[in-house]
Amino acid sequence: MNLILLFTLLCVFFNCNDRQQEKKVDKENTEQGTSGFPQQEKIKILNLPNGKKIYVSAKIWGISSNHEEIVFSETPITVPDKNKDFIFYTNEVFYKVSGKRLYIYACDCDTSEPKATFKGVNVILNNLKTSSQIKDYSINYKKYGLEKMSIHHSPPSSHSLPE
Repeated sequence: MNLILLFTLLCVFFNCNDRQQEKKVDKENTEQGTSGFPQQEKIKILNLPNGKKIYVSAKIWGISSNHEEIVFSETPITVPDKNKDFIFYTNEVFYKVSGKRLYIYACDCDTSEPKATFKGVNVILNNLKTSSQIKDYSINYKKYGLEKMSIHHSPPSSHSLPE
């Protein structure tokens, strides 16, 4: 009889605990947006001297936040377009605007370059090929006169760059 009572109490305990966990998970998924997965996105707007705007977005998502993406686009980014946007599947990208030129320094490991070129700006992509190059730029980017867009760095929402 004691064994049955003990078994019943354990079943009730674990059943209640499971319901609390389900409620907690549902609440977290609701707070994380419609996808149900954790997501963070940062956006920066580059105002070029000729009045042109480049939208830069850094986003992480996925069940374990293991998907990373940084996008440079001519239009406000909702869903990146491989035909029009520069897409980098990495955690940080370095860049510099000089006149009508946008210099981008990024790991060449997984990059999507658009088929069409940006209008009014010449994009020059510089691939960082080795881990030592990536580490060097990560540490010294300011010394090289570069800005950084990162999934870990909180940039201001709008940024004007001098000519």
